[in-house]
Amino acid sequence: MAAPTRFAHNELALDLARDPGAERAEMRRTLSRLRLPLALAMLGLVGWIAATMIETRALDAQGLAYRQNAERILRQVMIPTGPILDIRSQVAQVMDRARNASSEVESEARPLDVLRRAGAVMANHETTITRVSYQPGAGLVIDLQISDFAALDALVSDLRNAGAEARVAQSVTRENTGVEAVLAMAVTEGGPKR
Repeated sequence: MAAPTRFAHNELALDLARDPGAERAEMRRTLSRLRLPLALAMLGLVGWIAATMIETRALDAQGLAYRQNAERILRQVMIPTGPILDIRSQVAQVMDRARNASSEVESEARPLDVLRRAGAVMANHETTITRVSYQPGAGLVIDLQISDFAALDALVSDLRNAGAEARVAQSVTRENTGVEAVLAMAVTEGGPKR
């Protein structure tokens, strides 16, 4: 243990001439000068938080309005029934189905394309065309007159070789005119390209 000494505990630092409340008074003066800037800063912080909350609520309301509008449009145009869970994926699926359907429609032959193919083949045969029409279930329907059944079979065979799916819907023999036939035609998948 160390030997005791005088004034070893910083007793000389004690100044009885100095007022002990002076430090507190100085601190109060400093804080009173900072009181207005601190109050303004707190008021600004509260204002910023309130503005952010108001803006967030407005954005949420706007987002909800956009979603409801999008769902209303989707109900009218693309997805009439069923739940709407993920707009992007559901719209992508509907668009893909529409693209696939339109590509299938584009791959079907148009009546004028079928007529063009049939006309090129019929020019090589002695036929008399009496009527041409289009029926959605049967395709292109051609009423014609030809010399006999062998010539009709040869015409149908040549039409099939040209890529037209020709079938004899009706055929009858007429005196002095040969054979009258009704051909129904559609284009096969393996037919020549347009």
